[in-house]
Amino acid sequence: MRECTCAFSAHPARAKTVEDLIAVSNLKTYTPPIAQQWEGGWGGGQREFRNRTVAAFPSRWFTDPGALPPSGGPGGSGLPSPGGPGEGRGGEGPAFPLSKGPSGNSQAPRPPPKISLFSQFAPHPAPAVYASLVDSTVVPHEPFPSVSVLRDAIKALMDKAKTPVRRNDLTARDPRFIERSMPLMGLLYDHYFRAETEFLAPFPEGPVLAVANHNAMTGMPDMFCHMVAFWRRYSPERLSYGLMHDVPFSVPAAGAWLNAWGAIAANRENAARALDQGAAVLVFPGGDLDACKPFSRRYEIEFGRRRGFVRTALKAQVPIVPIVSVGAHHSLYILTDGRRIAEALRLPALARSNVAPLGVALPWGVIAGIPLPHLPPPVKIHTRVLHPIDPRLPASAAEDPEAIEDVFNRVRRAMESAMEDLRRAGRHGLFPRGWRRSA
Repeated sequence: MRECTCAFSAHPARAKTVEDLIAVSNLKTYTPPIAQQWEGGWGGGQREFRNRTVAAFPSRWFTDPGALPPSGGPGGSGLPSPGGPGEGRGGEGPAFPLSKGPSGNSQAPRPPPKISLFSQFAPHPAPAVYASLVDSTVVPHEPFPSVSVLRDAIKALMDKAKTPVRRNDLTARDPRFIERSMPLMGLLYDHYFRAETEFLAPFPEGPVLAVANHNAMTGMPDMFCHMVAFWRRYSPERLSYGLMHDVPFSVPAAGAWLNAWGAIAANRENAARALDQGAAVLVFPGGDLDACKPFSRRYEIEFGRRRGFVRTALKAQVPIVPIVSVGAHHSLYILTDGRRIAEALRLPALARSNVAPLGVALPWGVIAGIPLPHLPPPVKIHTRVLHPIDPRLPASAAEDPEAIEDVFNRVRRAMESAMEDLRRAGRHGLFPRGWRRSA
């Protein structure tokens, strides 16, 4: 019987079976997170995932068949090979243990058990630790929360709405509030936006600057999906902040919620202080230019001449993690960003706004110059968290324009390449191509 080593960040352990692996992660139910279907059925045909979701099992299990745990059936385990079911290590590619018949011959592979990480809807789900160990995953969806859990989440929002906003105070972030409100946010993530968030690599430990493109004007459904995905994978306890424009802090109730979720005013001082505390910090360098770009340019990365995030990362000596998202810009139609109108009205100086968008969005109908938060329809949002980029430059490079431009171009090229991949995949928008719910 071959053992598989499981390197949990908080619970190192050795497990001989899948059941043991689930047990050491403190999962309350053995309903594990995989909902793939084989092309041609489980028993044969072309072995290819329809959905690449591998939510809670280490990816090496699917690249190294010998790393798989035993099936637990009589006579040991067997693995299917690419040419058909067979015993032993088999070939490359995804593989699952074979069950044994009474005669000892291998039968068709058993479908993997289904997992749902929030099946018990505990206030702070233990599986967040479990999922954080997977080398490359799609964050799993969760079942519909119970009425009592949703009622508690709503109460948490109502209570927090009464607190004052402290936009420059890092201690305003409230992990307990995040835990209580997550089921409600997860409801939108799973069942409304049908979000699909891929982590190509784990977030580096310690301080890191996450750099994302921005969509959907000030409705920001992609931002909320980033938050839920990160908390599910790393738990609300991991220190994390997001840099945000001043205006949302002034919105009644919403400003206090955003503040407690980790939003702080977007400036270099706040970013530097958060990184000094070892936090993961999310920034949207394109800001209003990126969020309000015309619908015809929805697959472009629009950062303008903004290079501040590169200087911040170099000064703090932290890696940059690019994040690319598509789908949210399908929640409205922007004809033009209205930059010339904004300049004529002196909006950059008066309201820190470089745009005056013209378009159509719910519930306002026509948008004419003021980027009010809109009601997004249920568009599917597809996000990819890319591999970290380590500039490998000294802090003094923050004062070198050529070094800054070089790092900026590396980040932009990585994001543009991922954007093109997501565009071609087409699993986003109101009518996503070939998408099936993962849990």
